[in-house]
Amino acid sequence: MNEEELLETMVQRLGVEVKRLYSQVKHGRVSAATVVRRNVEYFRTNRERMRYDQYRRWRLPIGTGAVEGSCKFVVQSRFKRPA
Repeated sequence: MNEEELLETMVQRLGVEVKRLYSQVKHGRVSAATVVRRNVEYFRTNRERMRYDQYRRWRLPIGTGAVEGSCKFVVQSRFKRPA
């Protein structure tokens, strides 16, 4: 996964999460303050894991494409097996 694809994937995931949280706030399941607090805690807790610029310099894979592709292959191969 290249840098542009990674950014697009991250933006898509963020959009999905924001919609989910908005739905919870809208339906009164959680307060907006709770949503903000959870997000701040998440980024604070995971800050050390989000050093993508450093990982890129080390030439480490930072996308999930290989894992997702493998999972898709395994699931599809099991469902397409003759009975």
